[in-house]
Amino acid sequence: MVEKVQSTTKEENLDKEPNDELLELIADHYVGSYFQAVAGQILHRKINFDDTHTPVAKKLQLLSLSNSYTQINTLLARNLRIFLLNRIAKETENTAAADWRTPFEILPKKPDGESDVDVSTVTSYLEKAAAAFLECRRDVPDSTYGGPVWANICDSAATLWKEGDHPTEGTFLRIFGLEHNTGQLFEGKAKQVLDAKQLRLPLREAIERIGAPLKNSDQFIKKWMSEYVSLEKLVRSLKSQWQDDILSMMERTGTHADRYDE
Repeated sequence: MVEKVQSTTKEENLDKEPNDELLELIADHYVGSYFQAVAGQILHRKINFDDTHTPVAKKLQLLSLSNSYTQINTLLARNLRIFLLNRIAKETENTAAADWRTPFEILPKKPDGESDVDVSTVTSYLEKAAAAFLECRRDVPDSTYGGPVWANICDSAATLWKEGDHPTEGTFLRIFGLEHNTGQLFEGKAKQVLDAKQLRLPLREAIERIGAPLKNSDQFIKKWMSEYVSLEKLVRSLKSQWQDDILSMMERTGTHADRYDE
């Protein structure tokens, strides 16, 4: 099944752009959502297999896919929390250095990392940062620093911290759609990965397109293509009346994660 990903991210590596580890977790999240949708649909419908001798093993394979997806999302949430916290702290420095020192002089020091940090300490920091961003914009309405967009980023980050290791898909979607004053928060290679999600490609093509911007692109594609072959083989062992329906999910991605994971 999907190999376990170990988090080795350090705060200093997560500044303006997602580092290689976070970028790959974002890609894993989106590709994994399609596999999870297929697995979830089969388990939810309690579909039977033609081969009555190995249904338990096949159901365990589907459950393993679901568990791998949960693990990916846990690591993604932890990395995103640090990434957003660092981006916000950097913007408070930039905003204060530009014109408005006063609102940020009373801002507490950014909490360090995730180890032994209390969630309420982080959310309190984020609430105060959001208030400071809004206050500085009232003084200079046409500034390209701080303002409502960064207050919204703070609010989104606070939601992610409050939801812990198991954020909702809605929270992930909200975060990946965040914008700052001059563009999207997730730019460059991250934007290429996120844009590929919208194309509704056949799953094989989606794996290649989403994996293309990654540093370890070949390894990523090979890993998920192997999963694809295994899943397709399993789907073709379903009762014939279900095969076409489930295989069609693998032919057009896009909204399947939301549509079939009910």
